[in-house]
Amino acid sequence: MFTDSRRRRRKRRRMTIVGICFVVLGMAMYGYNASRDEVRQQQQQAESGSTQTPITTYITPNVPVVKPNDPVIEDHAEVILISHYLGCGHDTEQTLQSDGYVGLTKKQLQALYPLYTITSFSSTRVEIRRDVEGVCPQHYMVKLENSKLVIYQRNDDDTWREVQTIEDFYMPYEDEALKEGVVFDDMHQIESFLENFDT
Repeated sequence: MFTDSRRRRRKRRRMTIVGICFVVLGMAMYGYNASRDEVRQQQQQAESGSTQTPITTYITPNVPVVKPNDPVIEDHAEVILISHYLGCGHDTEQTLQSDGYVGLTKKQLQALYPLYTITSFSSTRVEIRRDVEGVCPQHYMVKLENSKLVIYQRNDDDTWREVQTIEDFYMPYEDEALKEGVVFDDMHQIESFLENFDT
């Protein structure tokens, strides 16, 4: 009886090993056939002159694979960069040259600009949005520097440029905010502000 149970266990082990071998062999055959079908499909597309985006696999990490039905950016597409300024809530739009983006999918474009958000994507129009600290170029800043009152305007590259300087500006009191810089919407607001100091 002891030998019968051993025989049964050995038989079960053999059957398990044979079963595993059949599963592994089946998976290998499936993978081989799937890769042959993919190569055959690519050859048929090449022979028929298909304009669909080819199936492309990138070795570079974090760059997604292109699938045949993914829309791509066409030549002369509108690529628009929208900058949303957190300080004032305004948006500015800038149209970019689409030459460098032709043929890219949404996933590929997002991989190129991970800090941006793609808000709209089609083959003819793409909108890319970014949040920017501070205020937009429509705004001005008035700052008291020594005895000068300097008026700055915001540049597109997030810096400030000097547009006017008032020499020997007299402040009847200390204003810490003015030393740090006070932001205004336009020159009319600055003129109204300066009227308070006219003597």
